[in-house]
Amino acid sequence: MYARKKNGLKLLPARPWYLFIPLIVVATLYTCTTIAIYSYTAHSETILKLYNTIVFLPIVLSHIIFAFLSPSMASTPNEQKLIRSLKIIVSFIGLAEIALLLADNNTYNSYVNNALNLLLGAIPVLIVRYKCVGIVSAKSSYEALFTAEKEIATRKLQLDNTRHIEILSLLETTLTTKKLYKDEDLTLERLSAAAGINRHHISKTLNVFAQKSFYQYINEYRVQEVIKLLDAPAPRAISLLAVAFECGFKTKASFNQHFKKAVGITPSAYLKNKKAAKAA
Repeated sequence: MYARKKNGLKLLPARPWYLFIPLIVVATLYTCTTIAIYSYTAHSETILKLYNTIVFLPIVLSHIIFAFLSPSMASTPNEQKLIRSLKIIVSFIGLAEIALLLADNNTYNSYVNNALNLLLGAIPVLIVRYKCVGIVSAKSSYEALFTAEKEIATRKLQLDNTRHIEILSLLETTLTTKKLYKDEDLTLERLSAAAGINRHHISKTLNVFAQKSFYQYINEYRVQEVIKLLDAPAPRAISLLAVAFECGFKTKASFNQHFKKAVGITPSAYLKNKKAAKAA
């Protein structure tokens, strides 16, 4: 059933009912034997020997016939290899069982029993190996695909210094003429659309060439605009925070943080120094 399923055949579990005939026969005989042994304890050895003789035929035949009838092909090479290996092992199990029945020598019997146990033990080992190889192969395929896509993306984003300078110049022109930095919700996508530059190229230029993030870059323009308004010959009578909001800052904390990072002192200290200089 496993081999047929892996060969892409439409398999309904109820259709190949005949595959379970050996199991049904053996299970029925096992139940009858158990009842007979408890009922006739004195003849238990004879009953058990009779049971082993009767069940031998369906067990051995199922091993050999099923191994012969199971298709070897499958959708992947690993599955094909697994099915072929299982067919060979099951066939040898059937032959070992025949040898065990025909053997009269106890020493020979022991060798055949050991061989049979090794063959049975090989089945779960093969299945576990197949599962592990499948996981490793899938992981390797994913990693190879991810690496290839990353290399393609990297090649697409590679820009020379001339192009970086051109992009920075276009961004500066766009920001200063349209004053987009005053928009507190400005995003990389919106700047890309306004400047007509690929968003990945903008990101690459800012991060790699200019060594700053998008928001750091935009907030520097906002700080410059704040200083320009504060240094105006006739500044408007509005609060410092109102100036910050007008220039695109969204919160007081963000304004203070980026102003101090760009200028070296807080906005209030800058304003205080400016008033002191004017008074002097």
